[in-house]
Amino acid sequence: MKFSKTYFLFLVILIGSFGVSNSFAQTFSAQVDREKIMIGEKILLTIKVEDVKPNAISQWVSFPDTINHFEVVERGKIDTIKVDGIINYQQVINITSFDSGRWEIPSINLQFGSSVLSSKPITIDVLSVDVSQLKDYHDIKEIVEVKDEKSKLIIIILIIITLIALAIVVWILRKKRTAITQTIEPTDNRLPLDWALSELNKLQQEDLPSQGLVKQFYQRMTDISRQYFYRQLKHSAIHQTTDEWMFSLQELPVDTNIKTTFFQFIRLADTVKFAKYLPPLQEHDNSLHAAANMFKSVAAWKAQTPPNSIQR
Repeated sequence: MKFSKTYFLFLVILIGSFGVSNSFAQTFSAQVDREKIMIGEKILLTIKVEDVKPNAISQWVSFPDTINHFEVVERGKIDTIKVDGIINYQQVINITSFDSGRWEIPSINLQFGSSVLSSKPITIDVLSVDVSQLKDYHDIKEIVEVKDEKSKLIIIILIIITLIALAIVVWILRKKRTAITQTIEPTDNRLPLDWALSELNKLQQEDLPSQGLVKQFYQRMTDISRQYFYRQLKHSAIHQTTDEWMFSLQELPVDTNIKTTFFQFIRLADTVKFAKYLPPLQEHDNSLHAAANMFKSVAAWKAQTPPNSIQR
């Protein structure tokens, strides 16, 4: 009876040990998604180990970049799946081959504790491209020179279009220059000062600011001023920027206060035109007086100065 109990206990322990040792029956495999490819096509190599205890794997598989006519295109990350204390690892490696033939991916080894797990070798057929079976395939032929008559015709047409465009541009520039000359040249024999003061008086009578046309008022006054300096001194004020115009007028030997007040009007006009600033009503009359005083001072100086002394 005692022997039977001892035998039974030994049998239970043996069965339990067998069960524990097999509760982690690790399986290691390497598989591909296909075993035949054309040259340069990609294969998905899946390396997988299942039923692993935590921290049982000291180092993951080291798959080289090139191996037996195969090259690694891309390495996927190592995915970890944990269920009830059991861990599965998996990695997908994208590989290809550029050599036709039957090649073998050798066994892949995984260090597992004190033992080594190995996968089975995988044979892959890498097929060359058989162009003879392709309907759209055409053999390479020698280069045949072709006379390109269309290119000459296109060049001639482009030359003609360019000449026409240049002629139009010249015509527009001449027309514009004629319009400017007609604008700045007097239509009567009045002196430049008389013409400018008459234009300022006319502008004042129109009273544009009271009609909400402040920008137009300062634009007109600026145009009158530029035209006056062109007609009085043959000054290139019409084609200058505001800064260039003021810099060139700085040399005029007229009263400093009159000149400074005129420059303030020019800056105010720019502010109204570009920044949409609305100055007080008194500034409109001040601007008219600033322009008139500048015109009179320049005319007085010009009367005592030899001709063309300040042409620019």
